Amino acid sequence: MSQLYIEDVDLGDDVGPLLKEPDRAQLDAYVKAWGTTTGRFVSDEAAQAEGFTGVILPGNMSMGLLAQLLTNWVGLEGKVKRLDVDFRRSILPGDKLNCSGIVTDIQIVDAENQVTLDVYIETQKGERALQGTALVVLPNKG
Repeated sequence: MSQLYIEDVDLGDDVGPLLKEPDRAQLDAYVKAWGTTTGRFVSDEAAQAEGFTGVILPGNMSMGLLAQLLTNWVGLEGKVKRLDVDFRRSILPGDKLNCSGIVTDIQIVDAENQVTLDVYIETQKGERALQGTALVVLPNKG
C-alpha cells in the first residue's frame, strides 16, 4: 500500500472504486462474529416478514466497506476521522457493489490536513444504497 499525502490530493479527485460482491457466506460469518442470531440479517423468513425479498446486509457491514475504501486510500499514516452515511437502499448478498468517493474540500484545521469526501455505494442497478460524507486526515510529504 502506498502512502497518500495531502500534496497529492486535489478537489474533484475520484476515490476508488472498491468493487465488492458480498455473498451469503460472508454475511453469515459477519453476523456470527457480530453476535446476531435472529432477524432480517440471518433468516429469509424474518426478512420477508419485514417486507424484504430475503436476508439483507446489516448497515454496519456495508458501512464497513466504505471504511475499507477510505483506509485503503489514506494509507498507514492517514486516518479516517469521521464517516457519516444515509442508508437509502437495502443491500442483498450477491449484489455487485461499487464503493467510491470524490474529494469535495481540502483544508488545514488545527494543524491537521483535512480532506472531506462525498462517498457512496452503488449497486449493479445503478442505485445508491448508501451515500454520505467522510473526513480524513493526511500527512505532509517530508
